[in-house]
Amino acid sequence: MILFGAINIVAFAPLDSPEKPLDSDQKKQYSCISIVILVGLVAAAVLANLLNLHGLESVAAVSLVPEGILLASGRMQARQAKR
Repeated sequence: MILFGAINIVAFAPLDSPEKPLDSDQKKQYSCISIVILVGLVAAAVLANLLNLHGLESVAAVSLVPEGILLASGRMQARQAKR
């Protein structure tokens, strides 16, 4: 589950909107911020797993999966709007 969310975040973040488009510098900046936060969450999940703190691992999974789903659906919606 964590891997699914992580792949979607790396692939689709940041997601701009027609009302507030991002320029290339902003996209690069927000992408780096997203990756740093993602690395922190994945590292916390791995550490929690190693320390048998499965509750904390579940929190990381529950936070990454919906974010990945929302980013993927937002990207699909943006593509539909362009058509």
